Amino acid sequence: MSKRIDLDGTYFIDIDDCNWILKKSVPTQATRKGGQPSTNAGKMHDVILGYFPRLEIALKHYADGLEKDEIFKAREPVNVQGLQAILLRIEKLCKGLKLVEIDANGEIDK
Repeated sequence: MSKRIDLDGTYFIDIDDCNWILKKSVPTQATRKGGQPSTNAGKMHDVILGYFPRLEIALKHYADGLEKDEIFKAREPVNVQGLQAILLRIEKLCKGLKLVEIDANGEIDK
């Protein structure tokens, strides 16, 4: 069984013997790069964002990705107060981290 840290339902960290692997669940696009329709359109799949030697580094990249996601979603330019709100949300998420075991099928072992 591998270990997983669920960060916020979208981002998570898988753990193997050598790395902390930061991943993000994203929906599959409706069309492929060549323009053909995708049979898995809308289904979620995991994208590897990086392999890191320490949890601290993986969490810094998570925080960076989350900041960028929040700024990208904003309809207007983000001011200092908006950035502070984003950072407080990230801090709150990091305080609630839980380590869970997953089986070979990717299901959480309870």
